[in-house]
Amino acid sequence: MSSLLSWTMRDAEGNTYKAGYDTNATHSLDGKVEAGQPLQGSLTFIGDAKVHQYQLFFENNFLAQGQTIWDIHA
Repeated sequence: MSSLLSWTMRDAEGNTYKAGYDTNATHSLDGKVEAGQPLQGSLTFIGDAKVHQYQLFFENNFLAQGQTIWDIHA
């Protein structure tokens, strides 16, 4: 899995936000993950201070359809 390729963050207007860098963040969500196994790490995005609702999209496989989507309130 690659954190840069698998994750996308958007706001309610459809604006997509770029991945950012945080020196205080833990390791990124990269590497191989077996089915049913946990994975820990950090994702950093550059958001808009005026925006408080986002959606985080995870696409596991670029060859197959389907995403997991989380609503984020900041």
